[in-house]
Amino acid sequence: MVRTERGYGPPFLSDADVRSYLTLSDLWPALKEAIRQVEAGSIQCAARAALGHGPLGEVTHLMAAKDVASQRVVTKLVDYDPSRPALSGRPSVVGIVTFMVAGEVIFLANAGVFTNIRTAAATALAVDLLASSNARVLTIFGAGPLAKEHAMAVARCRKLEEIRIVSLSGLTADQLAHDLSKVLRMPVLASNAGAREACAGADIVVTATSAVTPILFAGDVERGTLLAAIGSGIAERRELDGPLVGSADLIVVETIEAAKNEAGDLISANVEGYLSWNALVPISDILRDGRHSDPGQIVVYKSVGAAWQDLACASIIARRLDETEATRLS
Repeated sequence: MVRTERGYGPPFLSDADVRSYLTLSDLWPALKEAIRQVEAGSIQCAARAALGHGPLGEVTHLMAAKDVASQRVVTKLVDYDPSRPALSGRPSVVGIVTFMVAGEVIFLANAGVFTNIRTAAATALAVDLLASSNARVLTIFGAGPLAKEHAMAVARCRKLEEIRIVSLSGLTADQLAHDLSKVLRMPVLASNAGAREACAGADIVVTATSAVTPILFAGDVERGTLLAAIGSGIAERRELDGPLVGSADLIVVETIEAAKNEAGDLISANVEGYLSWNALVPISDILRDGRHSDPGQIVVYKSVGAAWQDLACASIIARRLDETEATRLS
């Protein structure tokens, strides 16, 4: 048991704590192992509950995963409201993560930064598996905390030469571009051009927006591009239009079941007749067999987020807490 300021008991970790414990060097192997365990059935995930759907995509999610053999369990309650930052200055994603082992609560943590880091790490893993090794230009739609995490994570797995930031608010794009250029020491540009111009020459395109209706359309994305659509995690929201989804040569998802229930981009494309569910490839297949495409194709990675990703992150944090406590006692 970890000693806290209020005595003995499970610690409540701040965003700064979470960030100090989670690094890509730890997350990638942990995520790969979690993918294998999900495929083998040793990690089980409950169907995600979604409550209180709103017109802007507002939703409260309850999700959980368990490693049956090790008795590790993670639960996460997270509330999403894209209007919250402007209205109250609070993050759009708030909530709590609980991690238990064999019935003992090991820690609790704020869910916002935790979720952003795990989402960006999972996307970066997909980039490493799917994008050209020569990828040099990254375009990101969105300029919030999730977009920033993605820029940092993707820059770790490819030798980028340029990053473009696109947002509805030119001010937020300018600020993020300024901040990232100082940290990454490379050209980071706030793009005021249209979507097609922003994607021109980009090797990797990430959509990390709060959009409810499509922001990218067929013809906006060039062939040879990896398109990672991660902003929408409910059936009612989408960032990609149907013809764009239909133009993809390969569509990779976390799991086919979750994509059918929660990936609004894909659900809408299926209803409109642009996508057959048989076209989806789970990322476990890519991890096991390698990329199923050639460099001239459009590849879509569609993420809705998964509790097994949370379990991988929480397990790393628990190990770091053990190491910290062992050092304190030595």
